[in-house]
Amino acid sequence: MPQDLARKYVRVYYSVINDERFSEIFHDGRRLGTWLQLLLVADAMYPADAPIPAYVHRPSFDVLVTAGLIEERPHLHFRVHGLSNERAVRSEIGRNGAALRWQNERSANDMHRRAEQRQDEQTRAPAREAQSAFDRGVERTQRLIREVRGET
Repeated sequence: MPQDLARKYVRVYYSVINDERFSEIFHDGRRLGTWLQLLLVADAMYPADAPIPAYVHRPSFDVLVTAGLIEERPHLHFRVHGLSNERAVRSEIGRNGAALRWQNERSANDMHRRAEQRQDEQTRAPAREAQSAFDRGVERTQRLIREVRGET
């Protein structure tokens, strides 16, 4: 397998088993396989609309459109419903995780925070507000992670 493809993935949640939109899809291997193929193509093309592959099983594609899982777009393109929300959640988790990483004891930000603590109370207030905003972001990220994992 080429190195750049070694760690690429898309997420498929167990909730598709009981999702009403998948009632005519999940137990039909060809339809579910078509949906998965389209999901892979759409994820690779995100945020742009993805081209409908020539090999796609058209009757399965039509069932996916009718079920509301795929949106047919102009010029033989499509979108997968829910992909944008999934990518937005993953993006926010990544941004907050990166911010959290830079708040550890060995980081330059932490040294800066310790220097600010030596300043008088009046100049420390903005730093406390910024830290409070950061802490709220961390809590929001942890909540999103629990939601994505289904741990709510």
